[in-house]
Amino acid sequence: MSRSNYRHTTCATTSTNTSTTTPTTNTSTTNTSTTISTTTSTTTTSTNTSTTSSTTSYTRICEIEDRG
Repeated sequence: MSRSNYRHTTCATTSTNTSTTTPTTNTSTTNTSTTISTTTSTTTTSTNTSTTSSTTSYTRICEIEDRG
């Protein structure tokens, strides 16, 4: 009677998702003008710009066991 040897492999895959938002530009400009007839005009311009980057990492872990 012969005895057989075999290798048992168990694998698991994990994933990690990282998202980062970085503001690149934040600009606000206010202009106020007054005329002789005492009329005040105010203009505000605001600009916001952001950059979002997403990274997904996959890790595969295998455990090998010789049985027999």
